[in-house]
Amino acid sequence: MRPVARRIGAIASCLVLLAACHGPQGEPAPGSAMALASADAPGAAVQGHDACHLEWLGEIGAGEAFRARAGADVEARGWFASIDRTGPAKSPVLRLIAPSGAVGLDVSLDERMQRPDVAAALDAEGAASAGFRQVFSLAGLAPGDYRLVLVDRVAAGEAVCDNGRTLVITP
Repeated sequence: MRPVARRIGAIASCLVLLAACHGPQGEPAPGSAMALASADAPGAAVQGHDACHLEWLGEIGAGEAFRARAGADVEARGWFASIDRTGPAKSPVLRLIAPSGAVGLDVSLDERMQRPDVAAALDAEGAASAGFRQVFSLAGLAPGDYRLVLVDRVAAGEAVCDNGRTLVITP
């Protein structure tokens, strides 16, 4: 494929991913960050955020629900831009919210990856380092369906990005 066609394809893919965060007329999609209860971020203000995408987690990384076995080591991959979309999230965390609604696990996303496709889609050169890849353990988490959100700790509290993804942990 020619370089221009590849770049257009990458930009189109990112725009589709960004659009998936919103419903019709730009309203938050059901279960989006805008709908998160303050219990999801105890003691902090919760802001909606839509510049992220969790692309892979666990052993099966396709569709809305990821799957992994209890106690397994899993890899998370995706991207998370700052709330102003000009660079990467400053203190990104992957949050697993248990079926009870309590925070089951917060995983710091320290291993950054270059994502020029994200920078192109957001038209922000600084967002090129918004990619992440992190391996972590599910040890201590009970089997069940966990909601997955990306959180950035910002001055006003927490900026939460929810793509509607879930993780099914099996025995």
